[in-house]
Amino acid sequence: MILVAYDSIGVPRTIDQRKGLVEFLVAPDFADDAICLLRSLSEEIVGMCILNSCRGQSNL
Repeated sequence: MILVAYDSIGVPRTIDQRKGLVEFLVAPDFADDAICLLRSLSEEIVGMCILNSCRGQSNL
């Protein structure tokens, strides 16, 4: 996982293996960096898209 290689930005979690859906858990301090990285990757990886970004929201 590319996001794991960027130290401390986020942790990936598979939502649906068949559909290839992955969620990234990101600390608020790294949200902007993670969004920029994912947007950049989506321009380079065929078939990759960002479905949703829940900036500033928490499920706690």
